[in-house]
Amino acid sequence: MPILYSLKRILFFIVFVPIIAFGQATLKGTVTDISNNEPLIGVNVTIQGTSLGAATDIEGKFLIFGIPERILDIKISCVG
Repeated sequence: MPILYSLKRILFFIVFVPIIAFGQATLKGTVTDISNNEPLIGVNVTIQGTSLGAATDIEGKFLIFGIPERILDIKISCVG
């Protein structure tokens, strides 16, 4: 019985996990100040209509993954 259970788990990961991950995209980039080309730290980058988003790091870089593939509106905001 334990072998059958292990086979079911392996089959689940082979069949269903790629289906869940299929059709998802990643957005990465760098946010810089247009006047001096310096990276901006702590800027919020969000995908409108979803709960997905990220803040830029010390180098102004961000990474958002798990985005549904479709035309999206991106919102970039910061305080200051």
